[in-house]
Amino acid sequence: NNYLELLPVNVGKVKGLTHLNVSKNRLVDIPDTICDLKYLKKLNVESNNLLNLPLRISEMTLLELKVGHNRIELLDDELFDGPLGLTLKLFSCPENNMSELPISIAKLDPDGFLDCELNPLYSPPSGLMSEKLSVIQHYLRVRQVRLYELEEFLEDEGFEFDREFATPYASGVLKGGTGFLSPDDLIEFDKAVDEYLNGEYYKCPASGFELTENLANLLQKREDDLY
Repeated sequence: NNYLELLPVNVGKVKGLTHLNVSKNRLVDIPDTICDLKYLKKLNVESNNLLNLPLRISEMTLLELKVGHNRIELLDDELFDGPLGLTLKLFSCPENNMSELPISIAKLDPDGFLDCELNPLYSPPSGLMSEKLSVIQHYLRVRQVRLYELEEFLEDEGFEFDREFATPYASGVLKGGTGFLSPDDLIEFDKAVDEYLNGEYYKCPASGFELTENLANLLQKREDDLY
């Protein structure tokens, strides 16, 4: 609760530090050297002006990480793939600008605590955020499986699928192999992919195979109609 705009780069030299609370300041960045604090267990950077977190934070062994009330739009998908995912028991990121959660949240202890309220989340859908962490983790795992399966099916049919444009919103997911498909056809396919992968995907009756088969049949029909 001061007017700090930055932390000193040599903060990483305070080797014995176990708790660090710099909330309610004006920080726009966290120095990468903070990740050198091997004994740090609780880090609170809430209520600042942060846009992102240091990449190496995944190497830390924190028990609690609070990053709420900032301006973060995206967290690295691999944030919890390292030691952080094994030790973290509380992750709080409310009131940021995130539209999706990193897939590696699935690596956290399912009995841990997750607070992501007041973010413009599109995926997982807002209706799931009141559920236990284990439910959210299951959603993220299923979405990841669906994403890779759909990519494989489409590539087998000769379509070029751009995974980056499939989540958290599906838009322009096909970048090649579309042949005689019209712009309206591609927009409709984006909508189908969005329903299949994002939001309340569990209400989507079609499978990835069916989506691909329908698209391939439509491509053939468009070609036949043209000739």
